[in-house]
Amino acid sequence: EKYRYLKREMELLGRVVVSYSGGVDSTFLLYVAHLVLGEGCIAVTVNSPLLGKGWIEEARRFTGSLGIRHEILDWDALSCEGLVHNGPDRCYHCKREIFEKIREFAERERCSYVLDGSHNDDEDDYRPGRRALEELEILSPLLKVGLKKAEIKALSRREGIRGWERPSESCLATRFPIGRAITFGELKQVDEAEAYLKGLGYPEVRVRHHGEIARIELPEKDIVRFINNLSLKEVYARFQQYGFTYAAIDIKGYRRGSMNTHVHFKE
Repeated sequence: EKYRYLKREMELLGRVVVSYSGGVDSTFLLYVAHLVLGEGCIAVTVNSPLLGKGWIEEARRFTGSLGIRHEILDWDALSCEGLVHNGPDRCYHCKREIFEKIREFAERERCSYVLDGSHNDDEDDYRPGRRALEELEILSPLLKVGLKKAEIKALSRREGIRGWERPSESCLATRFPIGRAITFGELKQVDEAEAYLKGLGYPEVRVRHHGEIARIELPEKDIVRFINNLSLKEVYARFQQYGFTYAAIDIKGYRRGSMNTHVHFKE
């Protein structure tokens, strides 16, 4: 029922731009928009140092497989002071600049709306970026029809959308404690460390940056395997190459938004 409602909503929109990161949610949204609107749908990805290795390439593979027009807009994320200062409202400043850029593109292309892949489960997390979307009148069709993450994955699997089983990703700025300034060098450290661990067979991993210390978060089921099956000295040596002095495994395991622990308010 929600899926039918989503397609009916799409039919009313005319020409649209879909903010496309290559993740499961925006991939599903783009698939439905393309299914309903055809050439009236354009995918836009904003490229910056906040994206992990391989994100752009994976996004291009999907759009290329369906013949969807896909534009890449470059953005100098570290020119955004609100992002670099990394306060509790970091996501607001980041989303505001990203979607202003996408909306300007949409206006040039005479597209009526910009769509993003926010969904019902996102309302349960600390999401200051939501305010920026509302201010810029960005539409979130998955959220409007009440779709949850599990439902999006199930529908993606049913529709044969590749990558439906991939774990969630998030921008690399989320690896830093609130209040710690973000630099290009430290973003690169995190990106390289996570790419290395993913290459070892741990697709759902976060490397949290605490200065000299890299705190590795893995799902609980992977922690024992990680400790038993890998040469920890070799892992440590690689992390030293990336510029960390220490590497620690968080025995609490991976959890979304762990860097938001000390944020006590919502916008």
